[in-house]
Amino acid sequence: MKTLLILLTLSTSAFAQPDFLTPVQAEKVNSYMDDICPDTYCGGDIAFYTHGLTCNGNSCTLEVSGSGHSEFDNDAVEAAINTSKVTSEYQNVTVNFETMSVGTVDEDGFESATFTFSCTMNDLPMEMTSYNKKEDLVYDLVVWGCIRELEKTVYDWQ
Repeated sequence: MKTLLILLTLSTSAFAQPDFLTPVQAEKVNSYMDDICPDTYCGGDIAFYTHGLTCNGNSCTLEVSGSGHSEFDNDAVEAAINTSKVTSEYQNVTVNFETMSVGTVDEDGFESATFTFSCTMNDLPMEMTSYNKKEDLVYDLVVWGCIRELEKTVYDWQ
C-alpha cells in the first residue's frame, strides 16, 4: 500500500502543470515592475505601485494601485467603477477595477484620484523557458494591456 501511495504521488506531480512563473520569479518580476520608471509609471500623471504578482498555470495576476492629479473624465471613472471588469484590446489581458475615486480639487484645478485594480494576463506561453523573456512579456502586458487600459478609461480616450 505504501508503494502504491508513493507511485501515485510521483505520477501526480509529474503531470502537474507548472506555473508560468515560480513564486520566487513572480516576486522578482513584481519588484522589477514596482522599481522601474518607464514613461507610463513616472512620466505620466499617475504614480503606479505593484502589490504582488501571482501565477496559476498559464495565468498571472498583478495587483496595482495608483494615485495622481489630473483632469480625469469623471463619467468615465464612474463607468469603470460600475463595469469593474474590462478586457483589454492588448492580447489576453483583463483589468478588474476594484476601487477608483476622484477626490478634492487642488489649487491648480486638478482633481486627486486613487485607483486599485488587478491585471490578469491569460494564456501565457508555457513553452517559454527564459526568465528574461518572461519578464519582458509580463512588462509589455502590464504596460500596454493594463496601465494603458486604465489611462484610456480615466481620460476617456477613444
